[in-house]
Amino acid sequence: MRYDDTAPVLTTKCTDITNGRYGHPTQDRAISAREAALLQTFPPNFQFLGSLKSVTRQIGNAVPVLVSEAMGVHIVRHLQALDRGHG
Repeated sequence: MRYDDTAPVLTTKCTDITNGRYGHPTQDRAISAREAALLQTFPPNFQFLGSLKSVTRQIGNAVPVLVSEAMGVHIVRHLQALDRGHG
């Protein structure tokens, strides 16, 4: 990965360096679970439960938090417009 480019889509194997696409941009290692969570826009203090494998699976299967939030806002606005008869 590179600091000046878009991160790849994260999968459940996002902390495994053997997948090739999840290497840290400046260090010879895979990204950590916390770094993967930040890429998925989880808050820095979000607490995951379970083993590292379970946490990595949760992160890789997640829709980025900010994407989910934007979708939710759009759905609410659409439903409000329908209630007002504008849809």
